[in-house]
Formats: sequence, structure tokens, C-alpha cells
Amino acid sequence: MHIAVLADVGQPVYHVGDEAIGRETARQLVSRGHRVTMLTRDMVATLREFSDLDADAAWTVPFPIAPGRRTYAYEWALKVAERTVDNLHLSAQEVPYPESELFTLVQEISNVDAVLIAGGGSFNSKYGWLFLERLLVMKIAQLCHKKVIVTGQTLGPAITAEDAARAQELLDYALAVGFRDQGSLQLSHQLFPSVYAAAGIDDASFWGLSEAENTATATTENLPQYVAFSLSGESHDIPEPEAVKAWAKLADYTYSVTGLPTLFIPHMAPPRSGQWDEDFQHRVATQMTTPYLELSVEDADASARRLRQVSLMVSNRFHPIVFSLARNIPVLPVVASSYSQQRIDGLLNNWGLPDRTVAIWHLFGPAGHSIIDSVWEERDEYSVFVGKRKSHLLEFSQKWWNSIDDIFRGGNGKLPNLVEANSRFATLSSPYLQLVNTHNSFSSQIVAEIAQLEEEREADRLDFMQSGRQDDPFGLIGRADAFADARFHYDHVHGSWMPSRPEWAQN
Repeated sequence: MHIAVLADVGQPVYHVGDEAIGRETARQLVSRGHRVTMLTRDMVATLREFSDLDADAAWTVPFPIAPGRRTYAYEWALKVAERTVDNLHLSAQEVPYPESELFTLVQEISNVDAVLIAGGGSFNSKYGWLFLERLLVMKIAQLCHKKVIVTGQTLGPAITAEDAARAQELLDYALAVGFRDQGSLQLSHQLFPSVYAAAGIDDASFWGLSEAENTATATTENLPQYVAFSLSGESHDIPEPEAVKAWAKLADYTYSVTGLPTLFIPHMAPPRSGQWDEDFQHRVATQMTTPYLELSVEDADASARRLRQVSLMVSNRFHPIVFSLARNIPVLPVVASSYSQQRIDGLLNNWGLPDRTVAIWHLFGPAGHSIIDSVWEERDEYSVFVGKRKSHLLEFSQKWWNSIDDIFRGGNGKLPNLVEANSRFATLSSPYLQLVNTHNSFSSQIVAEIAQLEEEREADRLDFMQSGRQDDPFGLIGRADAFADARFHYDHVHGSWMPSRPEWAQN
């Protein structure tokens, strides 16, 4: 079968975890005999990144970030898609710009057999531009009568009523809906009771893991001697300069306990830019008094491999924890929002490691040192426990992808549900566990977050309606970025499918 895959790939801000999801999803489908077309924001980069899988690529249309504008863009795009389905015999040159960009996306989806919405943290209103991008692709697939499966997503925690209503029909249409944590499944039952859904694991859980790494037992004695820190600037209500100093002091203390230098591994940044994670980690590093090494953001394969070759991993990002756990590496997961708490709690629960996330204010408080002490002291026992759980998750992962293959091919099966671990890792006497079992939850903030998102949407919608740019809600006209230029000039598959940028759009 020919399957179009929507993952968050080809972003100008390179995101290691999203690229890993895309590559692992394509690998799983190709290994089962499917042909894959990746829907991407950077066709040239994606064709290069996925060349070993013989994957094709097609442009997707990213939504505006501004909440009012993107909701208008979604309604506009639905009308364009409905018109396009009745006029697929036309060429893109015969369609008025900027509708021609959406027209081409509809044509691409009309030419495949099925659509797979790959995993990630995109089904929420906080990152609503990603949510609507996925709903639009699902709607186009429905209009074209194509099979749809959703896999490995986190649902919520903050979803507005408007976004939930949009999602209902499309999730009902999907042949299967898979989430990567039990919290998402429970929320799905509340919001979408008619949708059959299952809970599994992250799509990139074992991305790039060799057969030797699958079976080997990792301990701190046979791994490179570093402590990895993979940090974003998210710090709840702690001012960023204070967070930088606190992370630096924590890294220095970790060195005093472990005797190992700090390795900073950025997870999200434009390549070689010194921005995003690269910038934040550099500011932390320059406040330290102990040995460290800074890296630039690397491709998904290299970054995942590094995170599987350290003695301890500390992070407030999701996928660095995913990659380290796959190699039985002890992790210290830090959360600073309801979004990060839901995702990371769900990940750890899948591994039989419940209630082990640490709220950032606890880590920076008086208990921070005892947390580091406990995590380091229990590291070998932790690795052994994770290694035993991994064998079950590896087997489950194969069942999950086999089920997706079977459903796409017309089988009557359903996605499997991950069975909760029979045992849970805990050292009950540990001050660390006594603390994290009582740490403050971010769940109480979700209602306020939804109200704020709705307020921002309505204010922005009003501003946009007064802007006079309703003819171009995606902001496609006159873009000056390199990716837009490539999009106008790059020929692939269909030949010269998009005319050069008109003179009036050059400014």
C-alpha cells in the first residue's frame, strides 16, 4: 500500500524527537512492504533524511501559530479542500494562489491508499497549529475516501471545546486511534466516548536501537562516563536567569556526587544557530564551575545514540528520556507544566516507574541535592529493572505495528492496549520517592489554561478579521524565508507544479 505519513518533520527548528518519530514510523511501514510519502515542511531536507527508506515527500501546509488566525485558516482550508476534491483533474497552475498550495496537498492525498497520523504531543490546543494541521489532513483523507489511523499521540491535557468538536467527527472516521499513555486514553473516553482508542507507547521508543543494544544490560560501569543534561528553558514561573543559575548549581552538585563531567545535548534548535536549547544550555554551562562539554543539535540518529551512551540523564524534555530508557539508562525527569507532566508521567508509567517526575521548584529547592543522591545511589538497581521491562515493551511495539499493518490491509483486528507493569520500581526508604510522591500536581491549572486559550483565540480572531488579510489566512503570500522559496521552485514527481513567485509577492 501507498501510505502518506504526517509527522512533524522538516521544521526549520530541528526537533530531534519529532524527526525520530517520523523516521521510525516510516521504517516500520516500509519493513512491512508499504510505500511511504512523508508530509513535510521541508521537502528537500526530508527526501535527504529519509533516502535510506526510499520514502517520497510532499509539502504540507503549516498552520499559523496565532490562535484566531489559525481557526479561520482551518475553516477556509476545509472549503478549499471540498472544492478541490471535485476538481482533481485541474493542475495547480489552474488554481488561484494561494489556494493552489492546498490544492496540491489534496492531490497528493488523493493519490495514496491511506494516511497515518504519526505520534507526538500534537492533539491539544496549546499547540493548536499542530492539532489543526492533523485534523485538516484527516479531513482531506475523509473527503478522498482514504483509510486513516492515528498512532502514538498524547491527547491534551488542555483542549478547548471548539477543538474537541472539530476532532470528534474525524476520530470517529479513523479506523484506529492510538495514544502513547493511559492519561490520554482516559481523556479520550471523556471527550470522545464513541471513539475506540487504545494506549500504547511512543512511536520512537526504540528508534535506532541495535539488536545488541536491545539485549545488552547497561550499567554505569560499561557506559561512557558522562552525565547528560538535555534542557529547554521551560521553568514554570521561575524567572529564566534564576533557572539558569539553579541548573548550573545542580550540574555542579551532580559532578560532586558522580565525579563525571556534564555533557549538554540539545534537543531542539535550528542547526548550528546557537538558539533555543543550544542557547539555554550554553548559558547554564557558563555559570558552572565543574567540567562540561557542549554539543550542537545533531540529527535524530546521532542524538538518540548519544543519549544511550551516558551514565545518567537529566532532562525536562520528553524524548531524551525516551532514548535513555531504551538503553536502561537511569533518568531524572523534571516537569514544569501540565503538558510536560502528562507526557512524562505517562512515559514513566509505561516503564513501571510511576510517580518519579520531579516538579522543577522541588529540584531547585532544599531537596534537590537529596534527589540527586538518591537517583545516583539506586542507578544499578534501576537499570536492571528497566531492562526487564524493556523486553515486554519491545514485544508490544511489534504487536502494535503489526496491528496497524493488518488494519490498513483490511483486517478486523484492533490496536492492542499496553498492560500495566506487574511490578513497579521503588525504593520506599528513599527521600527522593517520599518527595516526588507528594509533589504538587499541575492538573489544577488545566481549567485555567483552557480558559486562557479560549480568551486568546477570540481576541486574536477579532484582530485578524480587522486586518483585511482573510484572503490569505495561512500567510503564504510574500513569505521571504528560504523554505518558501524552495517550495516555489523545487520540482519533484509532478515536474514544475508551482509557478515562480509572482512579482506582487516578492516583497
